[in-house]
Amino acid sequence: MSEDAEWYAECRERQQKEHAEWRDRTGEIVKHKVGQLEAKGHAVKWVTEWQIRIDGRWDVYWQSKRYHDIRLNKRGDYHDLISFIQSKTHEQQP
Repeated sequence: MSEDAEWYAECRERQQKEHAEWRDRTGEIVKHKVGQLEAKGHAVKWVTEWQIRIDGRWDVYWQSKRYHDIRLNKRGDYHDLISFIQSKTHEQQP
């Protein structure tokens, strides 16, 4: 293996390790926030390790901070899971 290839391999390994550490830290925060939503009466279902369905309406992809509104077929970004769900829930009320 050339020096360049070795250097790129080391960089890739370091990035993968850093990403795994970030995912583990962030995952714990997300699980805590999901618990808060459940305590407030929201129905939460883990569809995959990276996807949460909230109230049967919003698919939330916490790793990329993206969502999909199943009913409206609308997608977008969110900043904070709790404030996002609270604001969307208030939009539904008359």
